[in-house]
Amino acid sequence: MDDKGSKTGFKLLRKPNTTLAASMATSPVALTRSLRPDLDVKIVVELIKRGADDLGAPGWDKGTGHGRLNYLATLELVKAWPQEHITGQ
Repeated sequence: MDDKGSKTGFKLLRKPNTTLAASMATSPVALTRSLRPDLDVKIVVELIKRGADDLGAPGWDKGTGHGRLNYLATLELVKAWPQEHITGQ
């Protein structure tokens, strides 16, 4: 996949845009909360990080942070998260 198009035919947007970044970052939070409103915000953030596709150096790095958001992987983690771990304690 490159910036000319993806397998689905959508073009990739490559511009610094905090409005776009904010909507992309809040979408998995909203999806997670819709599936599991019982989850503590710390757990929601952790599941989003765990669901991300790691890019660059393993783990967090300055260039790519935690990686690329992966909504599907995040939602799979959310669905599998046990009920007894809801508070993040």
